[in-house]
This record gives sequence, structure tokens and C-alpha cells, in this order.
Amino acid sequence: MDLSVYSAENAINQFFAVHTCVTRQQCDDYATHLVEGTVRPVAVQGSFSYTLTAGADQSRIIQFRAAGADLDRGILDMARQVHEQVVPPYTFHGLLCGKIPVYGMEKVSGIPPCKVRRSWKPLESFANPVVRFFATSWNERQHIDPDAIEAIRRHYQARIELLSRYLPDRFQKNLRMVREGLSLLFDKLYPFTLNHGDLSGLNVFVDPNTGHITGILDWPEATICPFGISLWGLENFLGFMDGRSWHYYPNCDNLRSVFWQTFELATGTLSHDEKHRIQIARMAGLFLRYGFTWANGSQERVEEGTIAFRYLDAFCATGD
Repeated sequence: MDLSVYSAENAINQFFAVHTCVTRQQCDDYATHLVEGTVRPVAVQGSFSYTLTAGADQSRIIQFRAAGADLDRGILDMARQVHEQVVPPYTFHGLLCGKIPVYGMEKVSGIPPCKVRRSWKPLESFANPVVRFFATSWNERQHIDPDAIEAIRRHYQARIELLSRYLPDRFQKNLRMVREGLSLLFDKLYPFTLNHGDLSGLNVFVDPNTGHITGILDWPEATICPFGISLWGLENFLGFMDGRSWHYYPNCDNLRSVFWQTFELATGTLSHDEKHRIQIARMAGLFLRYGFTWANGSQERVEEGTIAFRYLDAFCATGD
């Protein structure tokens, strides 16, 4: 997201233009009722929520979710169990006007990595906490119904085949790798884990002095699926998108190398086959993330020339 052109007020107005069952004033009043003191909108709003800081010291977060975008509290509880150190506890406050889910939590300290300068020194120490997050997921394997596994496989396969039909030649090498290796992610040897569905630079908070993760937020898109599908999020910590294209930080190769070396130490020795499958999952996740965009209430394939397509070019294209 280009924060230089982002408007929180526009995002808030759009939310209430779509969700007319409540008003902004009703939400503000209810937040004040829940937590005494002034309420203020956060600087960056989600697409399906209206979020406020509240309380005398602005130490509480109150979030109003779109009626059709409630959080899966089972997934939230699982995230707390798996990643207790970085996922804050939450309180469900019921439905405002019988339709709008309301949640509360303590405000997480720190700032998103995307708000720091490119020369930020703690990026090097930031690699280790990110590794621990993914390594914990690998080590905490989840069980899932076989029918659900098959449904996920078919969904991924259909999406990748669709992209293969319309994306230009520069994407076909990596699409072919994913198509040919997709079945390897769905046998009993490869772990299904809790994957954060939107591990962007805005949903991770870090201590600006140390680079340590203080919180990982926004879990509504989290799912149990093959490990590595959310590894697309790693790229967001190795570079940035400006108005024209993606730029990697000068030390990104070193950071990436540190990530994988530390990941292997944290998970035990990985076999060549496991490393291969992880890379297939990572590339599949990149295509699934950036090959489609939300429009008119559903996911549609991205069009060339859009920002999402620039991400595809940065992460998924080859020179072949």
C-alpha cells in the first residue's frame, strides 16, 4: 500500500456507505460506552472493518467488522495458542444493531515495518523473529478433514490453471512449477499449518529500536492449509513498492539467507524434498495472493498495469 496517497477518511466513508445498517456515530458512541474516554480512528483502516483506539490513554482497540466478514473465533483462539507471544488476546462484544460484530483488544506497541526508513538497521535483527513465527507454524502441525483438504487442492488447482491461461509468457515457468508440484503439498508427508492470510507490512508491529515483533494482527483471512502458502509475506519485509515498481533493500539477499538458515535450525534438518515443497508452496502463495483482487464482492483476476500486477512481476516473473 502506498501510504503517501492513502486516506483513512475515504476508507471510513466507504465502509459506512456500504454498511448502512449502522452509522459512524453509533459505532463511536458504542466504543465510548465500552471503554471510557476519547475514541479515534486508526491511521490505516481495513477493507471490511472500522477500527478505533479508545480509552483515556488510547490503549484499547475497538473494531467493528462488516456483517459478512466476522472473525472465525476458532481460528483466533488457535492463533493465540500457536503464536501466544505475538497474538494479543481479544474480547467479543457481541453484535451492534444485531448485525455488526464488535471486538476489543489491548493496543499493540510498536510500528509497522513499512513505516520505517529503508536504511533501518534493526531489519537485520528483525529476520530472527520472522523466522520464529514461520518455524512455530511448521512445528505446530494441524489436523484437517480429508474432504476439506481435497476442496483446498481443487481450489488452488483451478486458480493456478486460470492464471496459466491468461498470464504472459514471463510467468509460465513458475506457473508450470506450481502446477506440476501442487500435489506434493497435499500428501501426508507435508504439514498443514495455520497460515496468516494477510501477512503484509501493515499487520505486523515491531519495536523500532530492536526490530523484535510486538504483535501480529488481522487474522480474518487465516486458514489451515499447506505450510508456506503465506510465505509471500516474507517479501514485504525485504523491500517496498513505490508508485512505479518494487524495490528490494540493499541487504535483502543477506536477510533472505539468514531467514532460511535460521528457519532450518529452528525446525530441524530439512530434507531436499521438504525444501522443494516449501518453495512450491511459496510460489503458489504468491500467485494466489497477487494474481487475484477483490472487486464487486468477489475475487477477480488482476489486470496488467495495476499495482497488484506489479507485485506479480516483481515476485513471479522470470526472464525465460
